Order: sequence, then C-alpha cells, then structure tokens
Amino acid sequence: LNGYEWKQQYMKTANCVYLCTTYKYRFAGLQAIDCCHCGNSYGRYGRAADSECSLSCDGDHSDTCGGHWRNEVYSTGL
Repeated sequence: LNGYEWKQQYMKTANCVYLCTTYKYRFAGLQAIDCCHCGNSYGRYGRAADSECSLSCDGDHSDTCGGHWRNEVYSTGL
C-alpha cells in the first residue's frame, strides 16, 4: 500500500478503514499495532501467514492490527 500513511496511538481497524475511505483509497492496511496505510493496490510482497498478522490493536485489544512489517488488509468498498 503506497498511498496515505497515518500513525495513531489508539488505532483500531474501523479508524483506518474510515480514513482510507475518506481519502478515496480502495484498501486499508494495519501494521504494527498503530500504523494505517492506504492505497489502491497491494500484494507486492505476497501473502503472509495469518499467524504473522496477530498483533492486537492499540485502541482495541480484541481487534488485530497486522504484524511487524505485515499489513492486515481490508477493502474500503470503493
């Protein structure tokens, strides 16, 4: 994901997807607990194992926010 990038102390999946939708990006990716990445394409590095995207979000510990150098990618619906 090579568009907008945003870091927030209390990141949640919903916050990242909302932000990427607002900026008109097709995908939202969460990484390393508190980073949100937006873009219109992804997959340059291939798919990682689900176990590599298991870090809890800083803003909601029941939610997952990717992993170290791993994006958990969501469609924004655009």
